[in-house]
Amino acid sequence: MKSEIIKRTKKSIAHLSKELQFCAFKIKDQLFGVNILSVKEINENLDFTKIHHTPKEIRGYVNVRGNIYLIFDMRVLLGHKAKKELNEDTKILLFNDHIGESFGILVDKIQDIVSIDEKQLEMNIEKNVGEFQKGNIIAGTCKLKNKLMTIINPKVILNEII
Repeated sequence: MKSEIIKRTKKSIAHLSKELQFCAFKIKDQLFGVNILSVKEINENLDFTKIHHTPKEIRGYVNVRGNIYLIFDMRVLLGHKAKKELNEDTKILLFNDHIGESFGILVDKIQDIVSIDEKQLEMNIEKNVGEFQKGNIIAGTCKLKNKLMTIINPKVILNEII
């Protein structure tokens, strides 16, 4: 009797899976996401202070409520040209301190929070995306209903560029 209960319990646990949530955003027409636990806030402040003699991936500094954040341009990180004119859809995504020093990314448009089953996530083994080949910025991909979401590893951005 006990062994039968244990077998059923193990089967039930095996079917349980972990739900993951991602903050989804667009670069051009491609959908990307970062783990929601990595995100501190989404901000509309696009008043950048340029930093001379820095890699092209760095958009500049931005002051958010007295805190200075280094902002990376996701378009450039992914091998595209930087957007010359920013619009009302353009936002910065700021990361929590456990990801790294105060930094964020510039994105074309914020989408929704996407909840997925961890089984939908396919981890990436490739290390080359666009021109950015210093590290593995792409953590994996996730198949959604009608589209594919590419998962970004924000820790790599800060560690590899600077």
